[in-house]
Amino acid sequence: MKKNPTTALEITDKCYVINSFSKYFSMTGWRIGWMIVPEDHVRQVERLSQNLFICPPHVSQLTALSAMDANIELNENVNVYKKK
Repeated sequence: MKKNPTTALEITDKCYVINSFSKYFSMTGWRIGWMIVPEDHVRQVERLSQNLFICPPHVSQLTALSAMDANIELNENVNVYKKK
């Protein structure tokens, strides 16, 4: 009989669990993750994250730059909103 894996929180509630969606959920490049932290540390982690995540991911920035060169598509989008 196969036993379920032991989780960190089964051992102690004083641990940090940090993971991402990238590999397991096949969301590479999305830069989305999650954390479980001890309740008395939540505010400190929130303060830290507010200073770390102040700009879009690099891949989003590069894609946005490439989109700026898509003149035909951009003009078609503008024409949708123009009165004819």
